[in-house]
Amino acid sequence: KECNPKISWMHCEVASNRPWQQSYQIMEKLYAEGILLNLGVSNFDFRTFTEQMINKRQVQIIPQVLQNYFDVAHADWDLAHFVRRFGVIYQGYAQYRGIAEAEERYENGETHYAEFKDALERVSQESTNGLASASQVLLRWLLDMNIAVIPRSRQRTHLEENWNVWDFELSVNDIDTLTALSKEQNRRLRKK
Repeated sequence: KECNPKISWMHCEVASNRPWQQSYQIMEKLYAEGILLNLGVSNFDFRTFTEQMINKRQVQIIPQVLQNYFDVAHADWDLAHFVRRFGVIYQGYAQYRGIAEAEERYENGETHYAEFKDALERVSQESTNGLASASQVLLRWLLDMNIAVIPRSRQRTHLEENWNVWDFELSVNDIDTLTALSKEQNRRLRKK
């Protein structure tokens, strides 16, 4: 993959042979010069983010965005809540990957995705009277939980569907049910 030379991204191959701190210092300089409007990092776990960014203050500027892999069974809820205290937007990507592959994964013994897909479909039918798809329910739930999302799609109908998550609301009960299921699945997977 090649990077746009006008944009400094830490995960570009250009910076891959440097420690992240060196790349981040360059980004801080560009931010101070007004070249970059925001700073963001990707794929930091709780320990690395708290130790390096907060406790040891190896950075001058705390990033405005933390983008991490975030699907329902691999969600770092603790980190998402923690960074919010510092005004950092937690942005999840690949949030629907496990759900989309639920049947295939079920055959390989990963039942948690099918379980969550069933819960999303149940909310879709019962709470929205089928007006919202399971993927829309997932996106709306994450947004309601203050997780910024990057839904991936190439199809116009899916892009429109992703935008229309504002056409319905989830009940507090729906949000609590999905959140509890996600957190329980995360606990189970960490024990393995």
